[in-house]
Amino acid sequence: MKKTFIIIALALASTVSCIAQEHKHIMTVVQKDGKQVTYLVDNVERVTFSERIKPTLDNQWALDDKITGITNVVISETTDSCRVSLYGDSQTNATTPDIAITLPASLMGKDIDLTSDDAEHVTIRKEGVKVKPTGMLSVKFDKFGKNIMVTLESELDGGLEFRAVYKGTFGRSYDSSLAIKITPTEGEITTSHIASAFRIQPISVGDATHLAFSDVTASTPKDALQGKYAIWISVAASKLNSSVVNMATDAESYTFRLIDYTTGTVYDKVTEGTITTAVDFAGKQYVHVMATLDNGMQVEADYLGQYTNVDDLDPMIPTPVMQNSYHYYNSDGEETNSAIIEKVLYKDKTSYMTLYLYPKGSTSKNDDSRIELQFSIALLNAGKIDLSQLKDGDMFSLKYTAGGIQLTSPDAKYMGYSNVPNNGTLTISRDNEGKYSVFLDVKNRYNCKANNIVNGGDNTRLVVSFNGELTGKY
Repeated sequence: MKKTFIIIALALASTVSCIAQEHKHIMTVVQKDGKQVTYLVDNVERVTFSERIKPTLDNQWALDDKITGITNVVISETTDSCRVSLYGDSQTNATTPDIAITLPASLMGKDIDLTSDDAEHVTIRKEGVKVKPTGMLSVKFDKFGKNIMVTLESELDGGLEFRAVYKGTFGRSYDSSLAIKITPTEGEITTSHIASAFRIQPISVGDATHLAFSDVTASTPKDALQGKYAIWISVAASKLNSSVVNMATDAESYTFRLIDYTTGTVYDKVTEGTITTAVDFAGKQYVHVMATLDNGMQVEADYLGQYTNVDDLDPMIPTPVMQNSYHYYNSDGEETNSAIIEKVLYKDKTSYMTLYLYPKGSTSKNDDSRIELQFSIALLNAGKIDLSQLKDGDMFSLKYTAGGIQLTSPDAKYMGYSNVPNNGTLTISRDNEGKYSVFLDVKNRYNCKANNIVNGGDNTRLVVSFNGELTGKY
């Protein structure tokens, strides 16, 4: 019995010894999240740890130890946000940046903890794929706004280090609606797509650059006449692509025209607004215009694209086509008043007629804004009449009180005191159905024999167009 016990005891001891030899070491690892993991290891005498030194980045980005150079940085800004695109030297698709960071404008220049509430609206994409790294991010411009500094120290899921460091110059990208937007004081907003753009390059150093935009496909400026709207601006050399033009205070730095082809009207009086010009990273000219006109109309346009270089943009300006309307221009040739002719009253005498053309909304019979036109019956259906060639007996009289215009023919009864026009044309006709057609274009320039005045008056201009039936007697 004793012998048997001894043999069993020796066998057990041998078995325990074998087990102890198989599992010689136990390794316990405490992870960053506090979780403890135990590993049974073979043939391990000792475990040592040392600090891994991260490669220093210089205009580079890295995924763990894989480092890629950053060769190009493009910035796109709005009033609310900034997008920074980092392009690497190993990229295969030039349209997709290696890293794209979009962040609120309020976080520019700050150190951002990517796990904080501040980072809620921060978006990071790696090679086109959205990622949610943990770590720190900083994006800032230098004090001159000429260089940008980007620092990203973070990790992706799985513990991959995701880092980027850049300090240097950058290009800009601009988002453009390619549209002209008209907001009247009353009525609906009109938006037209910009289909064509023209440019007059400066001839000499210091000359302004002229840019024009049309809502029709046009190969020449004259083709723009087929559209609905066009905009023509000029920007001084000192402001072009360098600073924003304040249209209220920088009057010497720009010109502005909104051309409405539906009415033949050119608007150029601006009370406030801005013109922004810049060249993007691809060398394209960007323009953004926002203007409030003196009549309350608001105009906005922006464009980024190709331009056709031309020598002259004047063909864009329409010849006045003003059906049943009149336009008044100041001495500088700028239109300051226009109106739709709503009614025409008349006086009919044996040898002459007088027409009273009233603007829309007129409530007074003696309204100063009416056009009073008197003419001899002999001038009716006589074709285009040169007003500078009127003679005694050619009864003609024009009165526009609101514009200070009063011109008459050299009738002897006025004893030489007539302000006889030395320019202008009049065409007036009546068809078999009694409809009248009137077209008058004249400047307030005249000769007055009795007062020895030659070329008196001023360069204010009145253009009147009417075609239709007379409303009634005066």
